[in-house]
Amino acid sequence: MVDRTGGPACQRPFTPLSRRRFLPIAGRAPRKTFAQAASQIVIADVSMSLDNVLAVAGAARDHPYVMIAGLVISIACMAVAANLVVKLLKRWPYLSYAGLALIVYISVRMTVEGGAAVLATIR
Repeated sequence: MVDRTGGPACQRPFTPLSRRRFLPIAGRAPRKTFAQAASQIVIADVSMSLDNVLAVAGAARDHPYVMIAGLVISIACMAVAANLVVKLLKRWPYLSYAGLALIVYISVRMTVEGGAAVLATIR
């Protein structure tokens, strides 16, 4: 913090804080409308749920009904157990790395198998 005299606040220990006037460090953030805040939340939710879609799609493979059921169950579980998941991740942070490893494994597997299928179709 810098007071109006130009010096750091800690260099003036004998002046009461009630008498000092501090300059703001940053300007005010622009206010958001409800629609802007809601759209930002929706975009964040969609982008964060992409890993669930990848995991379920990779596990279901060629079974669309299994994929749909998995997505519905995944969404329901996350809605109900979100606080529990946060507590688990705070207690055992390595679980997030295990989840990341699973997502990477499934996405690499999908890419390799899908690439092989595309190459077989092209030839």
